[in-house]
Amino acid sequence: MTPADCTNAGGVPQGPGTDCLTASCPQPTEACCFPDGTCADLDPSDCLNQGGSPQGVNTDCLTVFCPQPPEACCFPDGSCAQLDPLDCANQGGTPQGPGSDCLTVFCPPPPTEACCLPDGSCTDDDPNMCLAAGGVPQGPGTDCTGVFCPSIEACCFPDGSCVELDPNDCLNQGGFPQGIGTDCGTIFCLPPEACCLPDGGCIETSPD
Repeated sequence: MTPADCTNAGGVPQGPGTDCLTASCPQPTEACCFPDGTCADLDPSDCLNQGGSPQGVNTDCLTVFCPQPPEACCFPDGSCAQLDPLDCANQGGTPQGPGSDCLTVFCPPPPTEACCLPDGSCTDDDPNMCLAAGGVPQGPGTDCTGVFCPSIEACCFPDGSCVELDPNDCLNQGGFPQGIGTDCGTIFCLPPEACCLPDGGCIETSPD
């Protein structure tokens, strides 16, 4: 190949006396991803020398997505994890920005609401924590200063069955409240029994 042929082929003649064993021909650039998530179109050797990762022949930064470094990700329950921003968003979290980490970022806890517990007491708690404690969340914006929590206790019915109810609901349904702190796992509700009368008649008695 003559120097003219080289030029016509889009090449650059390297001068008289040069050969391909000693000539340093620049390599085509390709996308180079850096640890901080940035991208540059570089010769693969330059990419490696600068701490990057070459993305392959014929790649460029217009078409290559470079993985972003993990950053603090706050979740609705107040927890935090180091995640790629996209993974964070896909998991329902909120990325806290480049360079952030869970050691320095404060993720706000979820808003509390009134939680009625089985014994009638009330706590202002995260709804999930409320449910885990056997309580009933009273809804966003509520607190224990404005909520009445009825106690739930064992309620015995005349047929011997037992249901855990608010005492007023128990009475309204014809049952007999068994007291604060009781439940159907520990209370035995007596079933009705026959009562033979002196005249030979029979009636069914109620346990209460």
